[in-house]
Amino acid sequence: MPAGKEAERAAELFYGEALGLRRVRKPEALAARGGCWFEGACARVHLGVEEPFTPALKAHPAFFVDDLDVIAKRIVDTGAEVRYSDAVPETRRAHTDDPFGNRIELVELAGPPTAEMLAIVADYSIFPIVLLDHDGMIRWAGSSMERFFGYSPAELIGRRFDEMLTPDSVAPALEAFTSIDDAYEITPWGGVGVQIDVCHADGHAISCEAAAITTQRTGLPWYVVLIRQAGYEMALDKAITAMASGAPLGEVLALLVAAVEHMVPQTGVAVCDRWLGDHFAVSAGGATSLLAAQPGSPWARALASGKDVIAEDRSELPGPLAALARAEGYEACWVHPVALSDPEEPLAAIIVWRRFPGPPTRFTWNTMHKAGQLLRLTLQWDRSHRRLEFAASHDALTGLHNRQAFQERLEAVTKNGEGQAAVLFLDLDRFKPVNDGLGHQAGDRVLAVVSERLVSALRPGDLVARMGGDEFAVLCERLGRSDVVEKVADRLLEVIRQPIRTPAGRQVIIDASIGVADVRPGTEAADAVLDRADEAMRRAKATGRGRWVRAR
Repeated sequence: MPAGKEAERAAELFYGEALGLRRVRKPEALAARGGCWFEGACARVHLGVEEPFTPALKAHPAFFVDDLDVIAKRIVDTGAEVRYSDAVPETRRAHTDDPFGNRIELVELAGPPTAEMLAIVADYSIFPIVLLDHDGMIRWAGSSMERFFGYSPAELIGRRFDEMLTPDSVAPALEAFTSIDDAYEITPWGGVGVQIDVCHADGHAISCEAAAITTQRTGLPWYVVLIRQAGYEMALDKAITAMASGAPLGEVLALLVAAVEHMVPQTGVAVCDRWLGDHFAVSAGGATSLLAAQPGSPWARALASGKDVIAEDRSELPGPLAALARAEGYEACWVHPVALSDPEEPLAAIIVWRRFPGPPTRFTWNTMHKAGQLLRLTLQWDRSHRRLEFAASHDALTGLHNRQAFQERLEAVTKNGEGQAAVLFLDLDRFKPVNDGLGHQAGDRVLAVVSERLVSALRPGDLVARMGGDEFAVLCERLGRSDVVEKVADRLLEVIRQPIRTPAGRQVIIDASIGVADVRPGTEAADAVLDRADEAMRRAKATGRGRWVRAR
């Protein structure tokens, strides 16, 4: 409903005076959000405020009433229209619309439900129902099976239920139904549930959850099987399993793409992360080919505003992007931006390309927002996972690799390395007076600057690590000639000697002593190489500092 006293009065007129519900106060925590709450002996209606207000598209509540004619007269007196229906035998029912576009159904039952009514409930259940005999043969199927899976009841009766399943789902389904009688006393409803993929008549698979109620519980000669689409829940399970096993981000995003495609059919989906202003650093899905770096694209607008963007047809797309969409057979584009947390700007998005023009239904968009919540969870996991991995292998002060990471790489080189390699072990000269005389802040600044200089002076692929305190180590691979490492050592000494300015403005000059040890793969362990490099570094210090010595 919209905000304001006029809308509240319209709500009171319809739900209070016409339907006979009483208005109740909202809880204090929700009062600021506006809206109206109404309650009766067997019904509760909670109307929330939506700004800007758009009439409801899919809301369709039903009320059971004692006297339909009395209620209908009250509604007509408010100025609304009442439409009677005789679609269901043994009932009197009518439809009307509340002031906000919600379609209201009014049902007057003449006694308890009849067999015909129950048959209609089973036939059109939101969870399709089939009856199976003890051999797994389908003996009855509701009309819902055709709406959800494309098979008419006539096509299914007489077929085995497992013929509807994908090959990977047959074994778990058979195992579940083999033990179905054991579940009689275990579960309160006396049944068994199993996750399965059901083959639609057109060939694509639909993730579902099947629940079967035992013959002991119902007294019927068949098992009652209810099938519920569960694409989102199964995607969540698979994504959590992938995250727990440390799967790459791209693999988890691909699972999310599959979930959205299940929930919103006839679409092409792209799930993207790390927006860089004109493109995404990471993306997954079949629609990634449409992610052109085009100014004014729906995703650029969504990430800039932090709000959903819906292009109902190609006329709302930039020209080049519209041409690309036409070539791929897409008519509309919907974008839901995702941020890691509420105060942050969104850097990720779910992009859905639809083969038909028009906006999404409210149900579809609620589904998209659920997928967005799963994407947020995935990205939070990815960031946390990468931070933990970085912290486990890097030095917190300098950002260099730590001792453990260096030793693991050196062990790999000593066992399986190819070509010439060498280790340089560095210890800073005259660092202790800086740390003791100027303070730890100045000492930390020196270590950080030295780290940056070491990285800048090395070749791509060379590994530099802080081993602890003011000690560093460098691993150089693929040297080509044995004298190349000596030039590396000279270059490191040169960059370290450059003056460094402390946070207090003091200028300090330090030096380093370096020990160089060749790596001989397959002949000695990593610890032995480090010991030789360390011993050579100590000889460099003993012979004058500010120099390098090569291990014997």
